[in-house]
Amino acid sequence: MAKGLFEAKVRAAGLSGEIHIDSAGTSSYHVGERPDPGSIEVAARVGIDIREDRSRQFVSADFDRFDYLIAMDRSNQQNMARLRPSESSRVTLIRSYGGPDDSLDVPDPWGGGIGGFERVYEILDAATAGLLAQIREEHGL
Repeated sequence: MAKGLFEAKVRAAGLSGEIHIDSAGTSSYHVGERPDPGSIEVAARVGIDIREDRSRQFVSADFDRFDYLIAMDRSNQQNMARLRPSESSRVTLIRSYGGPDDSLDVPDPWGGGIGGFERVYEILDAATAGLLAQIREEHGL
């Protein structure tokens, strides 16, 4: 859901040609799968279609491919950093860019019904807005 929300914000800002966005998980369990139906439903409610997104696994080469490496929670942050300890400080938490409260971890909505996905949407909507604002400021966009 985070990727779809951020892509929508980048597109609305007219920056699709300037900012490349990708998403990856830290385990191989869901590689190739579509987003959870709850994520698809909540994103669709706000006009974002993520049905064709597919999961891939985060790999060490992503440190070379991307300027920003962003994790949903501290566990994933640690898993990402382990792949290249010398650059572990580059892996930030999405909630460090904003959110409705002071927590650093985005909760896993799985098992929480549609309400869990709605809560994650609220968190990610604020955080992705903050991320875009920071990128625009840092790069003069």
